Order: sequence, then C-alpha cells, then structure tokens
Amino acid sequence: EPSDLSGFTSLCFTIYMEEGSGGVVRLEDSSGNESEDILFSDIVKEFNDESPVEIDLHRLKGSNIDMENIKLIKFIGYKGAAFYISEVCLQ
Repeated sequence: EPSDLSGFTSLCFTIYMEEGSGGVVRLEDSSGNESEDILFSDIVKEFNDESPVEIDLHRLKGSNIDMENIKLIKFIGYKGAAFYISEVCLQ
C-alpha cells in the first residue's frame, strides 16, 4: 500500500559504499511517477566506511511526484556498485 510522506521532512539512512561505486536514491508514487535522482556521490560523506545520510524531502515535493502516495524508496546501484543500506527512517 502507498504511504503518505507529505508530513515528513527528511529521509535518513546509513550507507556503506566503496569508493568508485555509483548509485542513486529515488522515490516512486503509486502512479509510477519518479522523483529526481539523488546521487550517492552527492550525499555520501565517507567512502569505505559507514556514513549517515539525511536527504531533505522538501526538494522533491515540488516535482510531479505525489508525496501522499509513495509506493517505493529505491536504492539503485551502478558502475559495479558495492554498498549496503541500513537504519532507514523518516523524520
């Protein structure tokens, strides 16, 4: 079932990512509309170590995505990505 994320201000998680790996975070609503890509390289503070991340959801609310009907939070790797995600939460 879709979830209403309109009342939240940030998506937080911990990521471990090896240097040289690539990936994005993306939200998708129940109609299949997707948010802009948020590049791991723009949000990861330290490579080869766990790094806490906080993404401001306000920058996604202006897009055509329906924040009241979010179906997926996608973590997509590329370039031989080696990463793991833990402690995912909304604030």
